[in-house]
Amino acid sequence: MEGTLRTYTPDVEGYGPEYWAMHVAAVLECLYDYSGLKFDFRSVHEKDHRNKSLNQYSGKVSGKDFAKMRSSIENWGCEYLLADVISRNFGGYKKKIISYIEELHNKDILSRSSKSHCIVSGVYSNRGRNFVERSNALVFGSQGKKVKNSKEHIKYPDICILVVNSHRKNVGIFEEVEGKKGGQMRKEKYWEGKGGEYNAFGIGFENNGEKDNFYGTVNPPNEMEKLVLLFQGGRNVIRDFHRVTHVFTSLFDKGPGDWISTHIPGLQQPLELIEYAWEKPLPQTLALIRGEMNLISAEEQVELISEGVPDEIITPDAFGPRSSLRI
Repeated sequence: MEGTLRTYTPDVEGYGPEYWAMHVAAVLECLYDYSGLKFDFRSVHEKDHRNKSLNQYSGKVSGKDFAKMRSSIENWGCEYLLADVISRNFGGYKKKIISYIEELHNKDILSRSSKSHCIVSGVYSNRGRNFVERSNALVFGSQGKKVKNSKEHIKYPDICILVVNSHRKNVGIFEEVEGKKGGQMRKEKYWEGKGGEYNAFGIGFENNGEKDNFYGTVNPPNEMEKLVLLFQGGRNVIRDFHRVTHVFTSLFDKGPGDWISTHIPGLQQPLELIEYAWEKPLPQTLALIRGEMNLISAEEQVELISEGVPDEIITPDAFGPRSSLRI
């Protein structure tokens, strides 16, 4: 890790039902959308998976089966969680991340943007693969290349912050996620073979006993300098996500009802929504949770994936130099 390490305390007002709904939705979306799990929803239901319910899934996947892939969900599911966390600017993460990148690359991104959103982008996600293959957004740091024309360079970064400026031109800032071993990101060697020369930053969890979150930079050879943000010990969104995966182990072991009581304040409401929609198709269950908990809907995510931009090519330089630092 190069440069001065800086600690960062998130601006958190509370951990209510909407906060925990992001974690619950991330587990379900990982099961439904991610293709690398041993018992992902699509492989368990080879035919007509869109109409299958959690009740039908639990008839084929036990609590023990879920426990075997829980570590993978704790890692890969963080992509879906952090996409929501950043999109909602929970804890001020979105504004801070963009601000840090602005400082690192001396570009003024956020002040000229009318809106921004974070989306899963890795090719092991069905949704992410669709985004990489279809999006007209421009890749930050690429000198004006479009996402759909840069697949070999950006197929591995896990999430992408889409910044839409006042001229409705989309620019994608790509990021690597490590939900289990984020400490690897400190080393240049980690970034070798990631196929992400346009990776602008990394974010992950490192359980090393420290209480502070911190950020710094890594500068691999022949790639852009990376911002790295690490959640460490103490209370943080990724540690809470790991707690929620344990609750799901009980869900697939006992079913709804027996497992619905929880000692985690704020988690009860999204769990009750799962119980209510236990026999409904999983996409409907996710839509219910997202609708009731004010999270961005699947329809809005599809719109973000397919939204076109004008044909004029712009580069990151079009943002202009930064006039001042925000941190």
